[in-house]
Amino acid sequence: MIDDSNSYDQRLALAVCGALAAGMGCGAAEAPDQRGPVATKISRSSTIALSDDNVRIAMVNPEDNSLSVFQASDHARLSKTATGTSPSSVVFAPDGTIAYVANRADGTVVRLAGVEGGTPTVDATVDVGAEPVALALSPSGRTLFVAEIAEGRVSVIDTATMTVVSSFRIDRPRALLVTNNGDELDEDETLVVTQFYGAPVAGKESKDDGRTGVGRTYALADLSETHEIALAPIDSGFPKGGVDGAPTLTTSPNQLAAVASANGRIYVTSECAAPEGQPRVEKNVFPVSYAADLATGAE
Repeated sequence: MIDDSNSYDQRLALAVCGALAAGMGCGAAEAPDQRGPVATKISRSSTIALSDDNVRIAMVNPEDNSLSVFQASDHARLSKTATGTSPSSVVFAPDGTIAYVANRADGTVVRLAGVEGGTPTVDATVDVGAEPVALALSPSGRTLFVAEIAEGRVSVIDTATMTVVSSFRIDRPRALLVTNNGDELDEDETLVVTQFYGAPVAGKESKDDGRTGVGRTYALADLSETHEIALAPIDSGFPKGGVDGAPTLTTSPNQLAAVASANGRIYVTSECAAPEGQPRVEKNVFPVSYAADLATGAE
């Protein structure tokens, strides 16, 4: 007779381990927590960035192709580092030790390590599309979005590997924003993209009401578009030709260069234009800030 007690014990042990695999794991070490710091603030494209802990400020210098980092407490400059040609946008990683810079003329995005110290270094470079002008980062810092205005595209970079993992088309994207609801997930956040130039209104080219401003929102979970934000022409409040008593000018949204968010709304800057009539810069161009509901896209 064959004694199979040892094999029985082994089978029993395997069965118990299988049942407990999702729990304690039969003596196996638990997987380490790979999560790093998570940002507490919205990330939006700008030539200036503030670290999440409010300690450092970074600023791109397109005049000499560099990035300057300052101490927020006393404005002392900590470093100045060459980045590439015509840097256009900068964002900090959540831990404040890394910064990402878009170089518009080079068509690249670079990662600078050690920005908390006095000698940051470029440790990775990614080739992207033509004229990257804006960057925004997911709260975890794992995903970097790049607006390529001349390419007509937004690219998505995996910051761990510094590779472009996907992209999507949008007409001349200019400003980016990624929401932050305070949890540790990226998937439940929203990406906001503005189109730089207003979309023509059919039959109204060169008219004061001939353009509509356009922004779009995307779910970070799968980058599906969730809303189109349409910004309408408005009454400027200024009389035509600067003549008192004349009808006021209508002006159309154009050049949507920046976006911010607060209290469930997004705010978009626009250089609105009223092209009809005699050209007068003080009467044809108007700075306007639009507001829209983030959840619905309604102005």
